[in-house]
Amino acid sequence: MEERQHHGEESLQLALARLRSHFLDRPSEVLARTKDPPEAVKQISSAYLEEFGSDPSSQRVQIRVSKNEGFSDQDEDYLKTLSACLEQVVRGGTVSIE
Repeated sequence: MEERQHHGEESLQLALARLRSHFLDRPSEVLARTKDPPEAVKQISSAYLEEFGSDPSSQRVQIRVSKNEGFSDQDEDYLKTLSACLEQVVRGGTVSIE
């Protein structure tokens, strides 16, 4: 029974790691709007998720995003909107995308 529970916990951790990775790919892709060379070289971006706290009721995360060419006004607007939407979802609300 213990081995089965351990395997289940490993599977859950692997699934959570995949979810984190796929989730973090989205802001990076959006911020790197240009995919065609030579402009694509200037548009490299990445995202990192940092977790704080071990108690699920008080755990929080911070997403750090970087871009080698710096952020444009359009990038800043996107990140503010993304942040507001994620905060709303975490608080149990719904998000309306216009």
